[in-house]
Amino acid sequence: YILRRGQGSVVALAVLGGVLAAQGELAARPARCVAQLPLGESRLVLRLIDPGKGSGRVELPGRCRGEVLARWPRNSAPRAGEFVAVTARWLPRQQPLGFGGGLLVVRRIERRWGQPGMLAAARNWIAATTETLYGPKAPMVEALLVGWRGEIDQEVQQAFTAAGLVHSLAISGFHVGLLAGWVLLALHLLGMRRHPAEFVAAAVAVGYAAFLGWPAPAARAALLGVMLAWCRWRQRQVAPGALLALSAFLVLVLDPAALISVGAWLSVTALLGVTVATRWSDRAISEHPLVRSLVGS
Repeated sequence: YILRRGQGSVVALAVLGGVLAAQGELAARPARCVAQLPLGESRLVLRLIDPGKGSGRVELPGRCRGEVLARWPRNSAPRAGEFVAVTARWLPRQQPLGFGGGLLVVRRIERRWGQPGMLAAARNWIAATTETLYGPKAPMVEALLVGWRGEIDQEVQQAFTAAGLVHSLAISGFHVGLLAGWVLLALHLLGMRRHPAEFVAAAVAVGYAAFLGWPAPAARAALLGVMLAWCRWRQRQVAPGALLALSAFLVLVLDPAALISVGAWLSVTALLGVTVATRWSDRAISEHPLVRSLVGS
């Protein structure tokens, strides 16, 4: 209703939200690790967010804010949640619009200590279980399940790139939607009513996105699921374009750096294309699921 009757108000709120998000990002930049890490080699204390398999996210507790990507020596494999004293080299990379990035290359691990918390223990369990079940293929499974790509062989990644399929090794909204769909189906089979089941499925999607570290495509899909469940509960006509726009806006408010993320743009534009195509085919051809699948593809 607001989008139909009050477009000016929506645009004004969007501009205000964008300005506030930009101010918050600019104020936070000097304290971020990507801005404070010294060039060249130095001794650092890191806390692992992801298991140290090839590469993964780390924090520098007490020194600076935010996460950086670290590449680990072969066969080192520290666990998520552990603290490690390392000798490492920071390789910064300037990104568009002034966003910082880079890679922390760990040369040597000198000491490890600390016990993983519940979330870190879950990540370690996933790493150990995929290794046990899939052996040499575990890196592919981890990329599809939790987005860890550090141990995938370079030749495999190049082959996926040459085939135009490298995006399938990254977490997308499809993964989130698939998980939410299975949860919804299981709850229906258990006899839960429709609206509570939809909210539970949406909550699981949000939890999965949080577990992954809020990558933009997963965050967009999770937020879209929450808003869709809300609209259906309130018996409001679902406006796909408006919900997609709002979810994309919230992603940018939460993480302004998503503006330069190819994955974020692909996530939104792909879903927009599917929505426009299927709405056209519903009117012009048929609402049959096979027709919708073909036209959406």
